[in-house]
Amino acid sequence: MLYRVNAGSIPKTAWTASPDQGGGMLISEMCHFVDVFLYLTDSAPVGVYASCIRTESSATTNHDNLTLVVDFRDGSQGTLFYSTQGDKSVAKERLEVYSGGHMAILDDYRGLDHHFEGKKTSEKLGSQDKGQKSMVQSAMRYYVSGGPSPLPLEHIFRGMRVIFAAQESLSSGKRVELSL
Repeated sequence: MLYRVNAGSIPKTAWTASPDQGGGMLISEMCHFVDVFLYLTDSAPVGVYASCIRTESSATTNHDNLTLVVDFRDGSQGTLFYSTQGDKSVAKERLEVYSGGHMAILDDYRGLDHHFEGKKTSEKLGSQDKGQKSMVQSAMRYYVSGGPSPLPLEHIFRGMRVIFAAQESLSSGKRVELSL
């Protein structure tokens, strides 16, 4: 999986960029892309490596621009490239998934292309839907009616383990192994 995010400039003064309020972009936003990897693989993460772009810009922090590689127990690998240095004319998000000769490309949650055996099928997704509305509805049903959680607690823990391991990797410059 390759997830490219063209986030646009995020001022150092934004609450999400603050280590004290939002925890920085890794915790406040990049965690959601890790959640997508976890959902698609349904596998435990086993290793994390993160590297940031060093910039002299006074407008953004170095950790706003990074590459994060997550290895999973099932052999899958997810790479997140998150940048605030791109141009606004390029869509914000692009997810490519490769598996068994298939390739799926999700462009900014507006279009989905599937490639297999030299053929391409495309689907326009209409309005952009990143799932926030259905997520809130599922959570409300859970809180009101009880029953199984819409998102297993272990998935939440796995996502945060990846984020904290990414912080450690950024500090050490080394891959961080995760225990299962």
